Amino acid sequence: MAAASNSPAGDNRRPSAFRPGDSVSRRVLEDVIRQTASLYSFETPTDPADLAPLRDVATKLKGADFGLEPVVIELVTAMLRRQLKGLWTSEEQLSSVAGRVAETLFENPETSERLEKLWARLNAEVA
Repeated sequence: MAAASNSPAGDNRRPSAFRPGDSVSRRVLEDVIRQTASLYSFETPTDPADLAPLRDVATKLKGADFGLEPVVIELVTAMLRRQLKGLWTSEEQLSSVAGRVAETLFENPETSERLEKLWARLNAEVA
């Protein structure tokens, strides 16, 4: 007889917190957050090609106030689309992961401040 599982497949007592982006492993998500935060820190030289998609977002959202929506989400989506090309099975999955990463970065005071400075810099470049 098989040992009882701590979370049987038929256990309906707990609500499902599973979202479309959850098919990406936690390790991948943490790596994406770390890489994205590193890019936004400007502590190391940034590849100009990495900034091109961000400039495109600044052009698209020219004059938009800094905030989670749409600015941070659009910036993160642009970076994920470029840096992790081919990882996504759908635009819905990319949007879900980008939203989660953007929220994590935005809620952290240090990365939020860096993102706001980045946004100001990008806006100045496209002005």
